Amino acid sequence: GIIVMKRFWMIYMIVLMSSVTMAQAGMDWDGKKDGRGKEKREMMMMFRLTEELNLTSEQGEKFFPRFREHRKAMDKIRVEMKSSGESIKIKLEKNETLDKGDIKKAVNQIRNSKKAQADLEAEFVLDMGKVLSPEQQAKLAMFKHKMVKDIRKQMKGRHDRDGKKQNRNKRNRW
Repeated sequence: GIIVMKRFWMIYMIVLMSSVTMAQAGMDWDGKKDGRGKEKREMMMMFRLTEELNLTSEQGEKFFPRFREHRKAMDKIRVEMKSSGESIKIKLEKNETLDKGDIKKAVNQIRNSKKAQADLEAEFVLDMGKVLSPEQQAKLAMFKHKMVKDIRKQMKGRHDRDGKKQNRNKRNRW
């Protein structure tokens, strides 16, 4: 009873804080700002993490500020990785000749960025041992993989439904 109530209030506060943040940023619930739904995705991830890790309100208060810092660091690496391949992309679009040095440099930069991401992820999960139980740490370590798998499953379900509708419509036309 009390634990369920605490979890409800924690989730309620996360949603409320996210709503205030989105309102201040001039966003609606579809995340319509700059064509992105970053805040909506963040809120959904926080909600799913709260559920998946079975966080107490005390743990949530310590976990989420660190999680936000972690996400910012990961975003920074993502931006670096994207810029690593940008010169090659531009040359390809302009049908310019690529040399092996450019490719090697870009591939090495991307590899180093991916290694930095993996190191940062491992460091974050291990550091959360100060806040989370070993079981929660294990769930956190597997969370990203599980969430991506769930999203792919949802997307595949939508694609199949849309595909079936399209096929049905084509048959009806003829």
